[in-house]
Amino acid sequence: TFNNFIQSEEEEELNDEGNKFYKFEEGDKLLSVISEFNTGEIFFDDVIYVRREFISSEEGDHIRLLHTEVCHKENKPKATIAMFHGLGQGSDCFIETALQYAKNGYKVETIDFRGYGGSGGIRGEYTIIDLQKDIKILLKEVDTDIPCFVYAHSMGCMILLSFLMNNPGLNISGVILQAPLTSPPENVKLDIGRRIAAQLIGQNLPEMIFSPRINPSAITSKASLLKWYLTSRKVVPIIGARQMAAL
Repeated sequence: TFNNFIQSEEEEELNDEGNKFYKFEEGDKLLSVISEFNTGEIFFDDVIYVRREFISSEEGDHIRLLHTEVCHKENKPKATIAMFHGLGQGSDCFIETALQYAKNGYKVETIDFRGYGGSGGIRGEYTIIDLQKDIKILLKEVDTDIPCFVYAHSMGCMILLSFLMNNPGLNISGVILQAPLTSPPENVKLDIGRRIAAQLIGQNLPEMIFSPRINPSAITSKASLLKWYLTSRKVVPIIGARQMAAL
């Protein structure tokens, strides 16, 4: 398991450039701090930075996507890990893992898919094809001089795998899939009649939303992560009719 690393507010320090940094300490404050951190740069132990900015989606979409970069500020990274989140979540859930990767010499690039986390867009609206555009956008931010690994969780695996199948010539060094969702779970599988109904609803009533019927306690056994999932304003555990039809 990964530890959380954050210090109390009264222990915040400034580095020589005047940037705020935190010391690595065990605790459960990391997710709450990161959830409120939207743009800019913060440091951990004054050597690992977390940088956030909004980047533009493809021309014509007019959607701002939240991009996060985590890396050691002095040592050249040995590889990049591009991370893609799952249904209802955002890149906040990867920060703890990303800090560990950065400590061990890797650079992490991640993005909130459109309609998720801190990114713009309609919640639960977009199809797999729509979300593949965001993978393409993030990979444009990756340093091409070092190896690149792609990492996805749950629904992010479905989006990533279909993207890779459609783009076989990409220079990717490896693929990491965590709890991959490659087909609907048993408790939400539909017979042929309901699948047809889902397609019709998705085409004609795309604004309808549904619960994906995911038990939060099945996501994690760690209390701090479960609390974040249940209380974060960036977690939206819903799925739109159009998106459900695409799945």
